[in-house]
Amino acid sequence: FIIITKDGIPVIERIYDKTLDLGTDTFLTAGFLSAFARFADEHVSGLLSDIGLHTYRLFFDYTEHLMFLLIYDEIKMSNLPVTEFLMLFKGTMSEIKSTVREFFIDGNFHGGVSLNQIVENPKLLEGLSNMLEKVSPQFDRILYKSHKMLMDVLKG
Repeated sequence: FIIITKDGIPVIERIYDKTLDLGTDTFLTAGFLSAFARFADEHVSGLLSDIGLHTYRLFFDYTEHLMFLLIYDEIKMSNLPVTEFLMLFKGTMSEIKSTVREFFIDGNFHGGVSLNQIVENPKLLEGLSNMLEKVSPQFDRILYKSHKMLMDVLKG
């Protein structure tokens, strides 16, 4: 799970499976994925929702200022119809976006500065990761619940 700014700067990265290897440079990976999503938006006239990359499936979701990526090993999901895991991941991403939105609405952030101001100011942007670490346990719970639901569906 990765949250990056629209400009490709990684804010949060959570790795739950040590076998998942998208490269060692998170900045490079995040920049590439951001550029790819921006290309799709500008030249294909639509937001990228998911792509396959080798054996991985990357699911994208967006707010005005952030991009959310959820990455799964596609081989582990091969017995599940695409529509089922798309619905599951859309729900997961929606919960995560709500958590981020509530965090900023509730005023748990840098001195009443808006997310837009944080993302556009390099000095404030450095602290965004630390700010969102406060809600990382909620991300973990949401992602664990999603993973458990996925495993239950695969077993059934």
